[in-house]
Amino acid sequence: MSLAKTKPIRLLLVDDHEVVRVGLRTVLHNNQGISVVGEAGSKAAAVRAVKRLRPDIVLMDVRLPDGSGVEACRDILASHPMTRIIFLTSFSDDEAVLAAVLSGAQGYILKNIDSGLLIRSIRAVSNGQSILNPSLTQRALNL
Repeated sequence: MSLAKTKPIRLLLVDDHEVVRVGLRTVLHNNQGISVVGEAGSKAAAVRAVKRLRPDIVLMDVRLPDGSGVEACRDILASHPMTRIIFLTSFSDDEAVLAAVLSGAQGYILKNIDSGLLIRSIRAVSNGQSILNPSLTQRALNL
């Protein structure tokens, strides 16, 4: 049995509302295995932060003041294809879900999620799973 400590999941928070980022950081701060390495409030800042911080996962809102999270996802994955993107948003509209799926995101979850499920979702994506809400994606794919 290995005594090596597993490497923490390096997480970047991207949301244009500071209070949301502070809340997420607070929820995730004391969870072993997850390390919030940075925050960004815009698409441009998110792309720069990924380049600088090299997070494993980006937890990102779909709507940002200078563009969409979907555009940011495409830009990030073009230069950092191993980075995993989870959209955490309050928007469940079919077009946003479909755009997220097509942009290469590994997750799309709604902000009304409880903190325990959010943490499990981050860990699942870190382990290579996809966490796209089945009812949302099925509706979107039937457009």
